[in-house]
Order: sequence, then C-alpha cells, then structure tokens
Amino acid sequence: MDQLEDLKAHEKYNLLLCMVSGAYKGTIPGNEDFKELCDECTLGYFRSRRNKAAQHKHFELMRKADYIIGIVNEDSTTRGAEVQRSVFALKIDHDTIGIDEEGALKVEGVCAQKGSQEYEELVNKNTWHFTHSTRLGQPKLIERKN
Repeated sequence: MDQLEDLKAHEKYNLLLCMVSGAYKGTIPGNEDFKELCDECTLGYFRSRRNKAAQHKHFELMRKADYIIGIVNEDSTTRGAEVQRSVFALKIDHDTIGIDEEGALKVEGVCAQKGSQEYEELVNKNTWHFTHSTRLGQPKLIERKN
C-alpha cells in the first residue's frame, strides 16, 4: 500500500502538508467560521498550532512552501476512524508570514477554488496520498521536482 512518503516531489510547487482538526467542527474559539470558509474555498489565512509559540523550524518550512495543503479532519482523536472532510490549498503570500497575537505562526493567502485547474493539480491528483496517511502529525514539506 502506498503511503504519503511515496509522494516525494510535486510537479510544479513546494507543498506544505498540514493536518487540521477540531476547527472543522467550530470547537476552537475564534474559528467558528472555519468550516464555511474551508468548504467554500474562501479561507484567507492559515494559523498553525494556535495557542503554541511559533518555532524557527516552522518559519523555515513556511518560507520554502508555495502552497499549504490543509487536510481537514472532523475528528483526529479517534485512531483509525478519522473522517476526512475537506482539503484546501492556500497559496502563500510570503510577505505575510508572521505571528498572531498569541505567538502562533500565521500566514495569509488565497485558496485555490475547487474545480479549478490549480486545485486539480494541487489536490485532486494527490488526494489518495493526502487522505490515507496516518503519520502526518507534523507539517511535512513535499518539494518540487527539479
């Protein structure tokens, strides 16, 4: 069976894969609109590990990436029963990489629209890999083919 590690490089872009959970249900204060923004591809920012201070290694990953591919799970606390609900592709605006008021890493950008050629290249061709990895506990950089 193929794993995420089989997706060693992407055709055109450096992709930063991240698991997102809890926010989809709106259970995280301040993220009540996340589900709607994600489903409608109108998400304009990404904040990783809210309430945790950003680390240098996370800034380095963000600077290398062209897109954040967020794999949104309804519930990641139940092993083996993760329900993937959505995948978003946020094109990173590198000028906005910084921290939020709580010290968490935050970046702004524009989501690729579902059904677009961009979304097809970024997500649909790789959905199986993205949604079948159970070992994506940390952000993972998939580098572009040279």
